[in-house]
Amino acid sequence: MIGWDGIIVAQSKQGNILNLTRRHLWKALAKDLPIDGQLVPNPHKLWSHVDPSLPAVAIQVFGPPPTSGTRDVFVEEVMANGCRGSDYVEQLSAPTRKVVCGAMREDGVYVEAGEDDDLIVRRLKSNPKAIGIMGYNALERREDIIKAVNIDGVTPTFETIRDSIYPLSRPLFLYVKNEHLEALPNIGSFLKEFMSDEAIGEEGYLTENGLIPLQDELGRSMKAQVLKLTAQ
Repeated sequence: MIGWDGIIVAQSKQGNILNLTRRHLWKALAKDLPIDGQLVPNPHKLWSHVDPSLPAVAIQVFGPPPTSGTRDVFVEEVMANGCRGSDYVEQLSAPTRKVVCGAMREDGVYVEAGEDDDLIVRRLKSNPKAIGIMGYNALERREDIIKAVNIDGVTPTFETIRDSIYPLSRPLFLYVKNEHLEALPNIGSFLKEFMSDEAIGEEGYLTENGLIPLQDELGRSMKAQVLKLTAQ
């Protein structure tokens, strides 16, 4: 483990203030919803249809495609958690429940906007009523254009992501094959550079590009483990 990242739901700074829960997002984005004991195509067109406390604004969400790791985390952390508690869903087998909870709308409400966060930011700028799903780094780079939506009452910040308080925090890992350590000696040098303060320290170049570094004690522990790696 080398650090943390966060998935955010963002909106234009000109948009209405939204405070959403994972339940809200599932009800807004699920392809099908259990209504009156039956699974039917998602009928919700406005946020107020999802929850009367939300604005009567059309649901429009720009996000990554199924090939994206960001999409995988969103489905696992938001959709799967959001559908919990539904009597209909709880009675399904685990494989069926995973499909029902994770399937995203295909009726134009959810728009697959590619894996370029900057493209999603531009779409939010031109459509202040929409929201977008992207990495936390995009917020830091485009805070003059977008703002983050609170999820389950928590604002995504450097600290809330690092401390796993924000519900869409995700750990980042670096994987190394044992056999490569012997076959490619330069991997050892690469690991030393990767784990250096210049790379993943509080002001490291990877931190400047979006990595949220580990806290001191955990960071030192991880660094010590990596630097002890030898071919086995």
